[in-house]
Order: sequence, then C-alpha cells, then structure tokens
Amino acid sequence: DENEGLMPPLAMADLTPAIYQAVKPLDAGQFSDPVDLGASVYIFYLQEKRLTDSADFEKQKKDIAFKLQYERMEKETIRWLESERALSKIRIIRDSPSAKKEEI
Repeated sequence: DENEGLMPPLAMADLTPAIYQAVKPLDAGQFSDPVDLGASVYIFYLQEKRLTDSADFEKQKKDIAFKLQYERMEKETIRWLESERALSKIRIIRDSPSAKKEEI
C-alpha cells in the first residue's frame, strides 16, 4: 500500500462514531485501544491535533472579537468620563434671590 496505512488529516466530525470515541481522548503521539469495525480491527496512532476553521468557528471568532472590542471601548469610555469628571466643577445657581448657591 503506497500510503503505508496512513490516513490523510480528517476532521473529527467526519469520523465514524467508533473511531471518534477511540481517538477523541488521545494526545499527539498516543495509540488507541483496538477498534473493531466489523471486518477488521484497527489501532489508531494520533500524529497531531490541529484546530480547523469551520463556519461555526468563524462566526464565534467574530462574535468574540466584537464582544472583546465592545468591552474594551466601554472600559475606555468609563475611564475617560471619570477623568473628565475629576477636572470639572459644576455650580448650580437657583433663580430665586433667597436660594443658596450649591456647588458639586
């Protein structure tokens, strides 16, 4: 066999349930327990795990980036408002002559 029993990279979602259960807990460099697939029994070696891009991942990535940017802007706005308040002096003067001047 020209590929010497090696499988091409596969997405976990593309695996059969039996193979998925066998390789999911593995770390890179580990072998699975024997997996009986009816006509044959296989042992899988996990060479590496990689994150892959998917439509769901891309949507979540954009949502998370937006949320982080919003939170950062909100914190900066609050910081700016607090610094402006510290520099401001507000006086409230009532129209009636007997009213006291009030400063905040």
